[in-house]
Amino acid sequence: PPSIEFLKWLTHNSAETLRVLDLRREPSHDTLEYLLGEHSGTLESLSVPSAPAAKVTVNLLGCLALKELRVENTRAARQIFNALPEGLEHLALGVHEGVSLQPVIQFIKKSNTLQTLTMHLWSGAEHHDQLANVKINCAVRGVELRISKNLQHFRSTTVCYPHQTS
Repeated sequence: PPSIEFLKWLTHNSAETLRVLDLRREPSHDTLEYLLGEHSGTLESLSVPSAPAAKVTVNLLGCLALKELRVENTRAARQIFNALPEGLEHLALGVHEGVSLQPVIQFIKKSNTLQTLTMHLWSGAEHHDQLANVKINCAVRGVELRISKNLQHFRSTTVCYPHQTS
């Protein structure tokens, strides 16, 4: 993984302008903690391969401009739902069969800004016993629900770009 010194050099000119962080490989905890800490004020879109550790997840609370979050692997994601910024508009998650969707349902219920929930269903998750509850809560709250069973399609439909205003 890149060193913190390299990341400082790489993002030096982006200190006030970095809006999108799309990490295709699993970053170290220190790397993600640094990037979220340094760019929390401007970051609008974040994509990570898996849910960050609890100590790094706390840094999401500081990302007040975050509008979009994609996490491909949510096996250990319970802590992430407590740290989602209030202004989140698009949440994209990879869902496994044994992962509780109750935190997702609670987030849908409490969010006033969520517009779209995109879910990639890993093998077996299409029969998840809480999936119907997610669908119902999205319908009740007026949240668009997109479901994909193809990872490449999920990635291509949730490419994280800055929030566009009309």
